[in-house]
Amino acid sequence: MMALELLAPRFWCAHLCPLGAGLGLLARLGPVRRRKAGECGSCTACEGACPTGAARTDPADPLSCIQCGACERACPRGARGAGRGAGTRPAPVRPVRRAVLAAAGAGVVAGLFPRVRAAEAEPGLHLLRPPGAKPEEEFRKRCIRCGACMRVCPRNALHPAFLEAGLGGIWTPRLVPRLGYCEYHCRLCGQVCPTGAIGFLAEGEKERWVIGLAVFDRNRCLPWRAGRNCLVCEEHCPTQPKAIAFDADPARPGVKLPRVVEDRCIGCGICEAKCPLPGRAAIRVTRENPTRIDIFF
Repeated sequence: MMALELLAPRFWCAHLCPLGAGLGLLARLGPVRRRKAGECGSCTACEGACPTGAARTDPADPLSCIQCGACERACPRGARGAGRGAGTRPAPVRPVRRAVLAAAGAGVVAGLFPRVRAAEAEPGLHLLRPPGAKPEEEFRKRCIRCGACMRVCPRNALHPAFLEAGLGGIWTPRLVPRLGYCEYHCRLCGQVCPTGAIGFLAEGEKERWVIGLAVFDRNRCLPWRAGRNCLVCEEHCPTQPKAIAFDADPARPGVKLPRVVEDRCIGCGICEAKCPLPGRAAIRVTRENPTRIDIFF
C-alpha cells in the first residue's frame, strides 16, 4: 500500500476505500459544484493545489472533490468557486453509445419474458405445495403471503417461492425437501393458515395426502452408480409398508438396487432430506399426481 501511495497519491482513498466511494456517490447528488468562472486564465494553479485531482475538470469531479477549497485559495484571479448546477459545458452526446446500451437492455428484458410466461403457465417439476393446499390457481388467489405456515413448520421444510411459481406465485410457500421434510403426522400449516389456502386436514387424512412422487437419479445413487449398498432412504421412509423397495442386482451379487413404489409414496421428502450425498440428492420429490382437493372454504 505504501508503494502504491508513492506511485499514485491517495490511492487508497481514491480507489479502494468503501467510505470514500460512498461519499463520492452521494456527492453526485449534491447541489454544489466547484467550477471556473468566465475570468479564468487557464493557469492550472487550481489543478496543482487540488489534493485529489478533481480540479482537472470543470466542474470539479464530484467523485473526487472533497470540498476542501484549496483550488479556490490557489486561484490568482478568484475565478474558482462553489456554485449550483453542473457547469456551463454540457456533457458530450454519444448517440452510438446510447443506442448500444438501449439495445442491450432491451435484449435482456425481452429474454426474460418467455421464461416468465412459461413459469406462469405451468408450475415447475419440483414446485411442491404444503399438504392440504388447494388447486394451484385457487391457492395463489387465497394465499396472502403471511408466512405463518413457514414459521410454524417444525422441520423447516416450507420456504418462500420466487419465480419457480411464476410472477403470481412469488413468496407463496413451497416445500424444499433438501432443506427439510414434511413431518408424517404434522398438520400445523393447515391449522395456522388464515385464508384456507392450506386446508385443515383431519387426523389420519394427512398421512394419506400425496405431496408428490420421489424419483431416483441413477447417475448419483450409490447402489446404481457405484455398486455400494445404501439403505438410508428406505430406513427413514415413514409409510407402512414402505414406499422404497429393493431389487437384487443381477450383474453385481449382493448389491441392492432401490426403487420407489409409486402407489405408496406420499412425497414427504424425508428420503431427499436424509440422502447422504453432498449437494443434490440422489432421490428427489417431483410434482407428480399431488392430492389437490377443493372442499375447503
